[in-house]
Amino acid sequence: MKKFILTLLLPLLWTTSFAQNKVEAEKIVDEGIAFHDKAEYDNAIAKYDKALALDKDNLFALTEKAFSLLAQKKYEECIKVSEIALAKHKTGNELQTLYVTYGNALDMVNKSVESVAAYDAGIRLFPTYQMLYFNKAVTLRTLKKSEEALLSLQKAATLNPNHPGSHHVMGLTLKEQNNAIGALLAYWRFFTLEPISSRASSNFTQVQEIMKGGVTTNGDKNVNISIPSSLLTDSKKGEKPKENTFSTTFLMLSMAAALDNGADFKNETEIQRFTRKFDIVCAALATSKKENYGFLWDYYVPYFLELKEKGYSEMFAHVVFASLKKPEVTKYFQDNQPKLNEFATWSSNFKWPK
Repeated sequence: MKKFILTLLLPLLWTTSFAQNKVEAEKIVDEGIAFHDKAEYDNAIAKYDKALALDKDNLFALTEKAFSLLAQKKYEECIKVSEIALAKHKTGNELQTLYVTYGNALDMVNKSVESVAAYDAGIRLFPTYQMLYFNKAVTLRTLKKSEEALLSLQKAATLNPNHPGSHHVMGLTLKEQNNAIGALLAYWRFFTLEPISSRASSNFTQVQEIMKGGVTTNGDKNVNISIPSSLLTDSKKGEKPKENTFSTTFLMLSMAAALDNGADFKNETEIQRFTRKFDIVCAALATSKKENYGFLWDYYVPYFLELKEKGYSEMFAHVVFASLKKPEVTKYFQDNQPKLNEFATWSSNFKWPK
């Protein structure tokens, strides 16, 4: 009888011990994360190894160890730990971030094709995890697959409209494709999310270049307008325009830029000039919206048209210039705090297309 009872108790004791090990291991992982957050990666990894000594296949510990190895730029070790974890675990929420870490490490050792495959594997398991699409897009850009990158960025932006990186990389990619207005829209949205950062400063330079509209002046003050050839061949007369085409809008921007040094506008401040051109671009978008189509038209254009209709053009211009940290911009925000709060509330509550 005693032997029978012992036989029944052994599985229960084993399960209880395993559960205790897992709980204790994950407490130690939390300690490791605290070290990681302080950039003490060796200490963090020591904690993860201690947790794995208690529970050798613990997914939480393996995932965090891979992440700390990535932060240390120990990419090959990161890949090895990631592959061990993925071989042992087919389910678990930690896998979604592990696939991102794994894909990043592969990309950093010039295994970009394998990196995309890792992101795709993660997407099959977690089709609504935005960071998989974003990181996949970054790797696709490395592979010079800009069209595929844009599709992945569109998915990322749709899943999380408030992720500044998606709009930043979207702007970079569209500008490389000479889609100046598309790039402008993506950069503009970026500024509403991340107005002050090194990326904001870089994007500000890109935006200012685009808003010149291809207009240059020579020593005789003659105005020259350079129109990208892609805008002139977007569609033939009588045919439906191509997807995400902004030919008319760019022409209106060019005409507005040609007036920059005219008698009526030569004394504008930079912010006044930006506001004037922003309103002209929005007016052109509103006029052209019916005959155009594509993700950029459906996603970005309604946001900026509503922004202008709500009377936030001047506020938005100051947000774009915030990265310059000019005293007049700081003073404007101080003097218009209620309006700034109103703008921020409107922007955060905007209903982005699904």
